[in-house]
Amino acid sequence: SSSSQKPSFDLWNFLRPFDIYVWLLIGASIIVTGLLYWFLEKINQDADARSLDTRPLSSIFLSAIVFTTHFEFRPNTSSAMLCSWSWTFWSLIVAAAYTANLAAFLGFARQEPAHVFYASLDQVVRREVPICVFRYAAQDT
Repeated sequence: SSSSQKPSFDLWNFLRPFDIYVWLLIGASIIVTGLLYWFLEKINQDADARSLDTRPLSSIFLSAIVFTTHFEFRPNTSSAMLCSWSWTFWSLIVAAAYTANLAAFLGFARQEPAHVFYASLDQVVRREVPICVFRYAAQDT
């Protein structure tokens, strides 16, 4: 029966709450936002408290690190603040959706069937299934 199967361990289960296309979109969004923040720094040297204009990979890294709840941007201009705020808000929404989907995924993966029907009382006894019965059956009255 399906209830006697042992759950298998899969190292990649943490990716299952989202489709592969969602993961690709998240990766692309990280890169695009990092490059956008780098471009804002390139246009205006005061966009960030650090000098990121010669290091686009640093901007991509800062964009990726937002998903771990570490805000490492240091915006000084309105455009950099808007970019970093919108990216942080988007990351919050995606992280919340991931957490909800992961909880639902893990909950459904371990959920036992609500009702199992047996053909006879002998099956119940052989499988040692606990059952509930009324204290006084109709035959006892």
